[in-house]
Amino acid sequence: MCNPPWIAKKFKDRIISEPQIKLYQIQALLRKSYGLYVSKTSCRREKMIVMKENIGDYKKEFARLHDYAEMLKSTNPGTTIVIRTSKDSIPGKEVFMGIYVYLEALKTGWLEGCKNIIGFDGAFLKGICKGELLSCISKDGNNQMYPVAWVVVEKESKDTWSWLIRCLKHDLNLTETEGEGLTIMYDMQKILAARHKSIITMLEEIRIKCMERMNSMREFSEKWVGDISPMAMEILGENAQRAAKCEVKFNGETGYEIQDGPYKYVVDFRRCSCTCRSWQLKGIPCAHAITAMHYKNYEVEPYVDHWYRKDTDLKAYSKFIQPLTSMNLWPKRTLPAIEPPVITAMPGRPKKKKEKSY
Repeated sequence: MCNPPWIAKKFKDRIISEPQIKLYQIQALLRKSYGLYVSKTSCRREKMIVMKENIGDYKKEFARLHDYAEMLKSTNPGTTIVIRTSKDSIPGKEVFMGIYVYLEALKTGWLEGCKNIIGFDGAFLKGICKGELLSCISKDGNNQMYPVAWVVVEKESKDTWSWLIRCLKHDLNLTETEGEGLTIMYDMQKILAARHKSIITMLEEIRIKCMERMNSMREFSEKWVGDISPMAMEILGENAQRAAKCEVKFNGETGYEIQDGPYKYVVDFRRCSCTCRSWQLKGIPCAHAITAMHYKNYEVEPYVDHWYRKDTDLKAYSKFIQPLTSMNLWPKRTLPAIEPPVITAMPGRPKKKKEKSY
């Protein structure tokens, strides 16, 4: 029977991913897919059913952001949540500008078990909740994506990126000296999330994905066959094959001259270095270093950097992200309710207006 609940069931995914879909477009889809001619009233009711059940109450979730922050901090002690608001957009109201989230389990895991790499990326929010999701990502000992922190802001700008970086510097104690050796990358990898959903629904989906990922990656690390990560062992295997084609000359002290085709490189075990610089950059012995190790009958694995070791990787996933109850069970705070941001044009090329097609 073609009623609003039936239409909602059939086109739920389309409406969730494209909440701005027009009623005439839903009518056209019904005609094309099922040969049905449905009134705009039925399509409107169907769209409202989907929006209410799956996208959440847009204004209500912004109003309860302070409650969400307190619940996260109470269930996950040590977690940092910062909310930015403005009192200038709407007189007498606190209007949302941004929210920064850094869970304690991820904070401790990065400090104890991840490589000194931080990558940044951004993604537009697609649904009724306009803005941008800015994310900070790192890498674990198996070169797997490790979520660090994320912010939702009304728009991407120099100010919002600066705010994210200031929050990270404070949380990770990145002073001018403590930040030495940290590698910064951009356009690294996005945190996948339901970017078409309302604010708390989206933030909760990110938290749950991180919680489940921490558990699955912990189980994966525990199943490593040896002490070195599978990725590092694969690189060692490739370098060992290449080392078989190299020739070594030893100076009798600490210097090893390695002939690799038309090029010669110098390996120094005291500095764990090779003039090809691959060993220093990756922390995994290069083919030239392995050639020298084989010449001296040294074991290769002890020279692999500690970031790739099982005990280090387990430290990255040693903490647990704690679960959270549903929003209707949270205590209400006395802080002022936050208003949704004023919708402004996002940066980028505007979409062309298309003609209606039936």
